[in-house]
Amino acid sequence: MWPSVGAVVLLLLGPPTQRCRAAACDVTRNCSAVRHLSLPRTLEVVDLTDAGVETLNATLEAPLLRQLTLRSNRLHALPPIAAPRLVLLDVSRNSLRVLPPALRLPQLRTLNLSRNALVALPALFLADAPRLAVLDLSHNALATLPALGVARRTLTHVHLAHNRLVRVDANVLDGVVVSALLDLSHNALRRVPSDALRRAVFVRSVDLAFNAVCHLQPGDLDDVRVAALDLSGQLERVDASAFRFMPFLVNVTLTHSPRLRFLPAGAFDASLPLLRNVNVSWNALLAFEEPASWVDVTLDATHNAFVCHCVLLWLNASMCADASCAPLVLPLFPEEAAVALGAAIELRCVALGAERVRWLRADGGVASNASLLRLQPARRNDSGLLTCEASSGVGASRRSVQLSVTDPNVRLFVLSASATFVTLAWNMSGNAPYVLRWGADASRMRSASPAFPAAPRAHSYTVHGLRPATPYCFALTLDADVTLASTCVATDADLSVGVQRSYVAAAVLALAFCVALAACVALCVVSARPARTTVRRVELIEAIDAAFVIELD
Repeated sequence: MWPSVGAVVLLLLGPPTQRCRAAACDVTRNCSAVRHLSLPRTLEVVDLTDAGVETLNATLEAPLLRQLTLRSNRLHALPPIAAPRLVLLDVSRNSLRVLPPALRLPQLRTLNLSRNALVALPALFLADAPRLAVLDLSHNALATLPALGVARRTLTHVHLAHNRLVRVDANVLDGVVVSALLDLSHNALRRVPSDALRRAVFVRSVDLAFNAVCHLQPGDLDDVRVAALDLSGQLERVDASAFRFMPFLVNVTLTHSPRLRFLPAGAFDASLPLLRNVNVSWNALLAFEEPASWVDVTLDATHNAFVCHCVLLWLNASMCADASCAPLVLPLFPEEAAVALGAAIELRCVALGAERVRWLRADGGVASNASLLRLQPARRNDSGLLTCEASSGVGASRRSVQLSVTDPNVRLFVLSASATFVTLAWNMSGNAPYVLRWGADASRMRSASPAFPAAPRAHSYTVHGLRPATPYCFALTLDADVTLASTCVATDADLSVGVQRSYVAAAVLALAFCVALAACVALCVVSARPARTTVRRVELIEAIDAAFVIELD
């Protein structure tokens, strides 16, 4: 049998130990594509970039192979590779969907699986590649990152950018040192993967730019041992003490976030002894209060929208000539806001140069004596004008928001009412914790009646144990006792009606069960007879004048 085209091309290149360079690809393009690749066992370096390779051997055995490049081909699966000397494996720009359960490559240093179609990775599939230093899984479709089997190792580069990551396993970096870069940018992470980062011994640079981490809260980065951190392109809010307990942090990059409008003075805590560079350029910052703990920190705050106020003169002394020190409420909340009944809403008022900040209702009452107003749950009477008032010895400043609480329009129906039970139904949407309450006295129903949390998909419930000829009121509420809908109904006075109907239904069900059981027994008896009995029965039927037609299969 003649060898494959790929084998012929590789054998024509020279002695067995000679390198198979890119010229082999040119030869294959002039002849025909190497659809199936079978490597000779004596090659050391193989480069078949853009050679049209579609399949590989079930197991690639190459005891002398040191470098294998199959970039820009048509591979859909990567089989196990038996190459104990392999140092570099590049299978980028293919259509890989399937990986082997494990890569048993003891000398592998660089693995490039970028720009494929991987949606999942085998757990611990790198456990048998102990010398791996560079891992590139960028530009795939990974949604989760499991533990890869690289615990207690030193890696230089780990590229996971441009995937669909929403979760990173806490054990991914267990005892790992990443000496150069961990790139998680351009994914869908909603929170900083702090659990995974805390398990790492040290990571020089973490790139989390352009994910979905909108709010950076205290504790999100505690005890994360990284030297450089990039959270660009996503932030909307940074709380005080968001950056703290990070003893190795040197560089912070928070750029290109068009919804980031304010940075508090306490965002960078005093527990950052090595902090030297902070880049907050190209945002929409209106204000950045001066951190009291900074020493020898270089700040880049260009290309923002800072207001003119004396509190901000530390950024640029020539920012404006007539900077005022009167309180200034920043427009960090909209002029109009809406919240669903029973939901939570948080309004934050930030004022420059203020000694006191509070929220006032339309009637002059105090809604909150702090800069943060949190309504949980929102009630119907929370609708109206809410005003943030900032004052100091120099003057006062105000800014208002028109809040509307929208009713979810839930209706409660009575499906049936008997002497001892009532069945109700309601229309609902979302996963709000609905509670059904009932009682004979509507005025005391909420405090004296039992309640149950409705399942997210439930639309009906039957209340048992009621008294005959008694009016009851029912209310569908939230956990916080916010009433959404209510109705009242009287139970039936005739207790026997329900009992008689129950006996009739039981009798009908019993009769139907007996008929079904008799039919099953008859079918079993007929099917258990020998085949010859069936033949005799057919002969007998043909001999008489049948009054009906019998069809036999």
